[in-house]
Amino acid sequence: MKNNIEKEFNENQLFITPISGLELTDIVKNELKIENVFFVSKDKLPRIRKRLGLQIPISKLETKKSFLKELLIDFFKKSETYAGLNFTGDKKEKYSENIRIIEDAISLISFSNLGYSTRKFNNKIYIKKSESLISNKSVVINKSNSEFSIGGKSLHPFPFQVNNNWKSFHQKFFYQKFLKIINGEKKINRKWRNLLISAARIVGKSLNSHDIPESFLKNIIALEMLLVDQNEKIKDKLIERSAYFLDWSENWENDNIEERIIGIYKKRCDYVHDGRYSDITKEDLIFSDELIFNVFNNLINYIDKISSKAKLIEFSDNYQCEKKLGLNSKFQFGKFKYVKTIYKQIDFNEI
Repeated sequence: MKNNIEKEFNENQLFITPISGLELTDIVKNELKIENVFFVSKDKLPRIRKRLGLQIPISKLETKKSFLKELLIDFFKKSETYAGLNFTGDKKEKYSENIRIIEDAISLISFSNLGYSTRKFNNKIYIKKSESLISNKSVVINKSNSEFSIGGKSLHPFPFQVNNNWKSFHQKFFYQKFLKIINGEKKINRKWRNLLISAARIVGKSLNSHDIPESFLKNIIALEMLLVDQNEKIKDKLIERSAYFLDWSENWENDNIEERIIGIYKKRCDYVHDGRYSDITKEDLIFSDELIFNVFNNLINYIDKISSKAKLIEFSDNYQCEKKLGLNSKFQFGKFKYVKTIYKQIDFNEI
């Protein structure tokens, strides 16, 4: 993993911020690079300072105000994980931009939860703020007997662990390969790369949120980005191109996938055009997660063949012709996968 943060940094300033909800383990050598952003454990940070362009230890940084030194020491006690990037320019002017870049990188880490883990209302990776924001306090009053209770619940009790289970899961599917595309280690068509990363960021934001309608809408937007071209009929092409990847599986008919796509597309339209979202359910959100995972899994694993969105459309259209003629498909490559999402009741309740 050393090469993850190996590049020379020419920028003259280093922006670092504490991260909550993320734990980097030994299996990734306590660090992870997402585009130009590094994530690193607190204990590993001093050991990579030279790679980040720091010539002296952080503890020896100069300041004329002693209280700032104390604040700096306290800053590096705030979290177990930190994120950062190198930049050039005015630190005040660049602050918001740096935060947004790190949030985009967080979305791409959250995206690795797709298929790997069930959604959890309380789990979120985020830039850590005040300690006072990490729990919800509440008062419950019984109006019939005037008794009350005061409670609290941690917003994000368990960090997302990038551990051996995470690595083993993604070695079987697509995220490790996708990470190489994100970081430029695997070269593909630039426009296709940018679209895939943009869609993944949107899904990552969906996975990092507990707002069910908004998460659902983000998922559908990502599916449309991946599968539908401009000026095409969205519903028809969502079905056709999902079928290209998945209708070989018995799950397509057994789980009524086509009808369910029609159903979620209608709810998407009701939300976008009429502001109606009360009909969007947890089941809809889980189903949209499942679709996106399988589309991404098949796309990335066959990225050398499906080398652009135009190629995806071409192969899908040719497949439709094969189906009409009753021919065995040459365009599904005979190796697409379908992975079902399984939620136990306890997991379902946690959304």
